[in-house]
This record gives sequence, C-alpha cells and structure tokens, in this order.
Amino acid sequence: MALPLLVAGTVGNAYSSYQGGKVASANQMAQAQAESARSEAEARNLEAKSESDLLNALFAEQDADDAINRANFEATLQRRSARQLLSAQRAALAESGILSSPTADNVMLQSAIDAETDNLLIRYAGSRQAYGLLFEASQYRDQADMAKQNASTTRKLGYMNTAIMQRNASDARKAGNLGAVTSLITGTSQIMNYRMNQRNHANNTSI
Repeated sequence: MALPLLVAGTVGNAYSSYQGGKVASANQMAQAQAESARSEAEARNLEAKSESDLLNALFAEQDADDAINRANFEATLQRRSARQLLSAQRAALAESGILSSPTADNVMLQSAIDAETDNLLIRYAGSRQAYGLLFEASQYRDQADMAKQNASTTRKLGYMNTAIMQRNASDARKAGNLGAVTSLITGTSQIMNYRMNQRNHANNTSI
C-alpha cells in the first residue's frame, strides 16, 4: 500500500470516528433538550390543573355556604309567614266563636305541624345541596393533590431522563474522540512500519 493511501486512510478513519461521535453526541443532546422541554411543559400543565382544581374546590365550598345561608333565610321567612297564617286562623276561629272547640284545636295543630314540616324540608334541602357541593369540593381537592404529585413526579423523571441522555451524549463524544485517537495511533504505527520496510528494502537492494 502506498504511503499516501496509508496517510489518507489514517486521517479518514480518525475524522470519521471523531465526526461520528460528534453527530451522535449532538443527537443525544437534542433529545435531552427535547425531553427537558417536554417534561417541564407537562409538569406546568399539571400544576395549572392543580391550581384550577383548588379554585373550583373553593367555589364549591362557597356555594355550599351560600346554600346553607339561603336555606336558613328561606326557613326564617317561611316561619314568619306560618306564624302570620296561624294568627290569622286563630283570629278567624275566634271570630266564628269556635276557637275553643276540638275541631279548632285540630285545625290549629295540623297547621302548626304543616308549617314546621315545611320549615324542616327547606333546611333539609339546603343541607343536601350543601353536602353535594362539599363532596364535589373534596373531589376537586383530591384531584388537585394528585395533579400536584404527578407534576412533581413528571419533573423528576424529566430530570433523570435528561441527565441520562446528556451522559450518553458525553459518552458518544468520548467514544468518537477515542476512536479518532485509536485510528491515529494505529495508522501512525502502520505508516512507521511501512517506512521501516521501505528503508530495509532499500538497504537490501543496495548491498
């Protein structure tokens, strides 16, 4: 093999190893950057969902308080109206002269029972609505906690995967450099052997 070909082969192999390591390293770094961006974006989306769920939980809790307050207010109005109705009934029965009769007593008692039942139903409806809203708020808080935990896990996994890819990039670059150095050493050895053989051959020819 001619000396120029040996030199060209040595340089070519060294450059190929170096360039291959450089390209592989660049690809790994690009993947690392993409993974870092992807995991961070996903973590931010999960954190945003957590904040949204917490806000929805607060709204639901406020609605539950409003449901109780509204029911109490309506129950107060109903009780006031019932008292006025009972007073009107009593006055009407008194005017009719049958206020002290068993029939009047039954009418008044039944009216009082109906009024109290209506009052309890109003409060019960408000309590049921509030319970449903508080249960909804609890679900939102659970979802918020889960989203926050998932965001933390996603970010940690992103850091780990990015670090692995960066290390792979560094290893690829080192492998390319090592391959280039090995090619140069091997090629240099071949060139030196070639020159030595040429020198020996010239000496033998001149004898």
